[in-house]
Amino acid sequence: MDTIPVQIRTLFAPTVPCQASAVLFLIENSDRMASIWSDMRDHCLKPLLSEFDEANRNAPIKVFAVESQPGSPAGLPDADRESPNGLHHGLGNIRFNNSPTNRISAANVDAAIDVCYVMPLPPSPRHP
Repeated sequence: MDTIPVQIRTLFAPTVPCQASAVLFLIENSDRMASIWSDMRDHCLKPLLSEFDEANRNAPIKVFAVESQPGSPAGLPDADRESPNGLHHGLGNIRFNNSPTNRISAANVDAAIDVCYVMPLPPSPRHP
């Protein structure tokens, strides 16, 4: 019997039932990542999000995808990729940037942490 999914659900389960949760992905959107992105998204990230969703099925979840560099020179990193289409929607909207300096850095990690502080979580359902 495979116990890994049970271990993952336990890891992802909220400490308070129905507690709102957030998932943040810091994604290197470089040319090098573009060549493997569909495999990584479909075989790693989507199953991981599905397990997170299963562990939190009665709780609102907000998913953020933060790109390492804007997808276009005039753009800004789009931190909120959640939509009514479900948890996986934002992972299909990653815009790649061919800048040779596009790599994840400590500054990217700091900026992603700031996103967690600034973006509100969805409200948790109230229980009588």
